[in-house]
Amino acid sequence: MNLGEQVLSDLVAALKDLYPNIEVENTKNKLSTVLSEYYIQRVDTS
Repeated sequence: MNLGEQVLSDLVAALKDLYPNIEVENTKNKLSTVLSEYYIQRVDTS
């Protein structure tokens, strides 16, 4: 799983906790469209 997919999964999981009635696949698809516009890179904080 690449970083974009990991961020997407984490966001959808957090939203599902806040809003249990959301449509997971629909939300994931919409967020994926937004995130696809960005280059995501992990920052080493150590």
